[in-house]
Amino acid sequence: MGEKSAEGEQKAKAQWSRFWKQDLVEIDGSTVTSSTDKATLLAEYFANKMMVDDPARPAPQLAQETDNTVTTVLVTEEQVERLLRAVDESKATVLWNIYIDDLLHQLSSVAAFADDCTLSRSYCRLDSQRAVNELNRQLRMVEQWGEVWQVNFAPKKTQAMVISRSPDASHVVSGELRFGGKCLPFQDYIKILGVCVDRSLRFDHHIAGIARQTSLRVSALRRMADTLDPRGTLTLHKALIRPCMEYGALSWMSSAAVHMQRLDDVQRQTLRLVTTEEEEQHPAPLTSLEHRRDVSALVVSHLIPLRLQPHTAQRCTRDAARSDELV
Repeated sequence: MGEKSAEGEQKAKAQWSRFWKQDLVEIDGSTVTSSTDKATLLAEYFANKMMVDDPARPAPQLAQETDNTVTTVLVTEEQVERLLRAVDESKATVLWNIYIDDLLHQLSSVAAFADDCTLSRSYCRLDSQRAVNELNRQLRMVEQWGEVWQVNFAPKKTQAMVISRSPDASHVVSGELRFGGKCLPFQDYIKILGVCVDRSLRFDHHIAGIARQTSLRVSALRRMADTLDPRGTLTLHKALIRPCMEYGALSWMSSAAVHMQRLDDVQRQTLRLVTTEEEEQHPAPLTSLEHRRDVSALVVSHLIPLRLQPHTAQRCTRDAARSDELV
């Protein structure tokens, strides 16, 4: 056992060395070896990247939104550090949303979530140049906002795509969008909040990625199926595999049946782990994915009008303002 453990440890170190080949080097050229020095060096590096180019420049003036004024502010560095350490990492994006709130009000067609912003514009083929000019104007507004607030954007991480079934739609506006002094190339698909949206809205690439990811999880579940009872296997499937196949389903559930079949095949692989040949003739212990998507669509269709209208408790439910509202 000792020889095998030593051999396994050497293999693990060799594998790690393949991934980490670049040493951490100080400014004077010396190599950092201790964990404390490495942490200090990385902290200084990322702290410098978070600093603005001109710290002495006064902050821009925002539009006044309230008549109330703050007379005295008593904040120490220790209090700020204590509050930042207490911030929940999952809610830290709220600070960024407050920071860019004025920019979002300037852009007419923007959708933002955390630090991801999406600009969109609908147009016909004859209006393509006007749409390009409008998007370039909004991209320039983002650049100007970054110059005022000393925020650097990465054009390499900015993606552009034309959604159309026509193959010539992208060629008409190719090379027209610019951001940060660079031309934005058009992509065949982009990922928005974990969903791969392709230029034809077929979502075949997204579903293929889901099927590939969940198949790997089913393979891992199969290796431990001998140590679990059927109930435990189904519980792991419902907790770790099925949520991946249902994330954002309302956006891609209208995809072709041939693509949706790939997800059903993955669920059938799990069913084979918990059912025998005799039990396959009985109803499946899992609800079909198609049925669950249809139920989700019905629930959302029911909630939308309730969200847009005042709550029914504002007046008696047995009274109606007009005769055509009687049920």
